[in-house]
This record gives sequence, C-alpha cells and structure tokens, in this order.
Amino acid sequence: MSYDNVNAWQRLLPGVLFTPSDRWKRLGVLALALILALAACERDKGDPVAISKAFLSSLWTQDTAGITALTCSDWRDVTSQWASETGNPATAVDMQHLDFSVVSQNDRQITLEMTGVATLKLPGSEVEVRDYGGQGAVRFILVDEDGWKVCDVRPVD
Repeated sequence: MSYDNVNAWQRLLPGVLFTPSDRWKRLGVLALALILALAACERDKGDPVAISKAFLSSLWTQDTAGITALTCSDWRDVTSQWASETGNPATAVDMQHLDFSVVSQNDRQITLEMTGVATLKLPGSEVEVRDYGGQGAVRFILVDEDGWKVCDVRPVD
C-alpha cells in the first residue's frame, strides 16, 4: 500500500489505519498494558515453606500473635492454645535441617510434607532434638485466606 493510499484511508477512517511505525508503537503499548494487568491479577500468596517454618517457630516460642497471623480462621483457637501451653518464649529454634516438599497444590490449597531435624535450645542450656524423618514426617495443609495460612498439621499416615 502506497503512502498516498494510507493518507486517503486515514481521511476516510481517522484513527483506524496507522503508519507502520505508529502501529508498532501502539502494539508495544498494548502489550505492556496487558502484561501489567495480568501481573496485577496474580497476587503473591507468600512462600508456603516459609509460612510453615514461621508457624512452627511461633508455636515453639509461645508467640500467640504470630501463630494467629499464620493460621486459618477455623483453626486459630486451637493453635493459640497449643502455643500458650507448649511453647516457651526463651526457646531458640534451629530449623535449617528441616525439608519441605509439595504433596499437592491448587489455587485454594497446598499440602506440604516436612521431614528432617529441628533443634530447640531451651533455657538452662537444655537442647531438644526433634526428628521428623521416616515415620515422623509431618503434613501441613495451607489454605488461601488472603495469602497462605496453616489450617492443619498432622503426622503422615
């Protein structure tokens, strides 16, 4: 199509037909807008492994506020009670030898399996080693409630 034909079409249908450079510019702007819109729709739910580790740390250190923030609404009373009964604020927790693997996942729920060893240093230099290997593996179920929240913890069958 010659440039004269382009001008004729632009006079008949203003804004519909563009020069080749305008077309690429508009296509680039449209692609950028589409990418930004899709990125805005995909919100970050958080890292389920980090949330599970923070949950354990809150539980073992009697951090009831932390446990409440990390637990699904249906389970908050239970976990707050666990933390207040079993945790100790002076406990130092080492979880670097815990391993988490994804068992199943969809948009609303993720199931993790935890194995490995956690070390708790209690007041008075007492050290407690918790082995979650083999038969001691633990399963975490997290649900999406404006981000991943722990909603169940149980031994693996």
